[in-house]
Amino acid sequence: MIARTRRRLLRAARAFKKDGMVPPGVDDPDIYFEVRSGDFLADDKIDWRGAYEAQLRAAVRPLRQAAE
Repeated sequence: MIARTRRRLLRAARAFKKDGMVPPGVDDPDIYFEVRSGDFLADDKIDWRGAYEAQLRAAVRPLRQAAE
């Protein structure tokens, strides 16, 4: 994931330098608003996608709380 993120950042920087193409998120920062990192433990009998969605719903979002 780190290597892929670095590649995307370098690609965006090169496109900006070469063509003046604005990187994603500059004009629409809301596309990154829901991005977060973290980890959790879930019962191995539970579908991981469902457990992940439940964790996202329960997550504390300080930026969103500050905006409200």
